[in-house]
Amino acid sequence: MSIFNRETVFVERRQPQLRWSAIFAGAAISIGVWTLLQVWGIGIDLASIDPSHENDLRGAGIGAGLISLIAPIIAVFVAGILSGWLANTVERGLGAVHALVVWALTVLAAGAATMSVVPMISMPPAGTTDHLRFAIHAGHGLMWIGGSLVVSLAAALLGGALGVTRTRRREPPTAVRTAPPADIVVPTDV
Repeated sequence: MSIFNRETVFVERRQPQLRWSAIFAGAAISIGVWTLLQVWGIGIDLASIDPSHENDLRGAGIGAGLISLIAPIIAVFVAGILSGWLANTVERGLGAVHALVVWALTVLAAGAATMSVVPMISMPPAGTTDHLRFAIHAGHGLMWIGGSLVVSLAAALLGGALGVTRTRRREPPTAVRTAPPADIVVPTDV
């Protein structure tokens, strides 16, 4: 009886530097969470206005401003964790790079939306004669939004670094069958 020896060759799958599926999933989650928090927060804020008190309008404006600052930070942090986890890497730097690209795509989408709104909010209402004061207030608002984006960038990087897996996930090895070496005799009459 001859000895039959099988060789198994494991093919190593190299991880690409960026997993675009993780990035696009993170960007979609980021935009979704941002929209959810923004609409929900402003809806709660506006629903709490008492029409008999004019001072409630100032409080509603402050509340809407706070929601606009906090919502993107939470959204990109959650998306950073998700993209870092989906990147299937143990390297915190690579997880942070995934989150950085997620943040950039989210800012591009938000920038497109903002550019359609900025002309509306930068034009003073009809009958307003103090255009300079209105422009200064609009500039302060945009400055705060820019500051929020800087903080959201830090939150995304932190989320991406925290979202990486602690150990590499085990994928089933891909086995490749090879023919036995020439010196092994395989019986044909068994």
